[in-house]
Amino acid sequence: LVVANGSLARLGAQPLLRASALLGIVVAFPLAGMVLLGMEHILHVLLTIGFAAVAVETLTNPPESPRLVRRRTLALCVLGALLGASRYEGFFLVGLACLAFLVRRQVPRAVSIGAAALLPVVAFGVFSVANGSYFLPNPLMVKAVGETASMASALLKPFGSEDLAFLQNNRAMPILLGLGLLGALAHALARRGFWRPPVLFPLALAAMILLHGHFVFSPLFWVYRYDAYLVAFGIFVAAVVRSDGFRRRG
Repeated sequence: LVVANGSLARLGAQPLLRASALLGIVVAFPLAGMVLLGMEHILHVLLTIGFAAVAVETLTNPPESPRLVRRRTLALCVLGALLGASRYEGFFLVGLACLAFLVRRQVPRAVSIGAAALLPVVAFGVFSVANGSYFLPNPLMVKAVGETASMASALLKPFGSEDLAFLQNNRAMPILLGLGLLGALAHALARRGFWRPPVLFPLALAAMILLHGHFVFSPLFWVYRYDAYLVAFGIFVAAVVRSDGFRRRG
């Protein structure tokens, strides 16, 4: 909540809007239930918001001093490594950020962040293969492709009926997906600019929803804990979209 509030404040969200977003995260995540579960999902949301905020700030407001450039790159490397290690779904956001940096012609930064994020996974994979198992965790692969699991089938899944079923079975996801795309489009057309937080945040949310539904590393389950991070991040993104552009128009 502290990280989300600080990030929204830097993005220009007013106090009432920040309070509404934080309350929404508490209720809809739901934060109290996740505390009682005692698992990694709150950490995943924390790292998702923290990494996304630093990445978008760097993409839209490039630092001028070399020292600040190094500090932000180091922060993204550390956050990316922790995000990917907390849950493998974190690589959706890390990959999107690296792609955006490549488009912005910041190749060294993109490569550094991607390599740092992959390091814990590669270390685990090497250890796992050395002990006779898969490179990716066994439960992850079984959830993604069933008992005939292989790393190739898990990573190279074709798009099909499962993608549509994910959106049909979880009514929050198509709502967030549609509002994210509409919010990004509205802000892009209003200001005629792409590299702005109210455009990048909802586009990242929409892409993360589609990637999560496609790979199904964590299918729907009780308390929807596996995809709850998308709801929490979606509330954060809604506050970002609301904080800029339309505020002056009511």
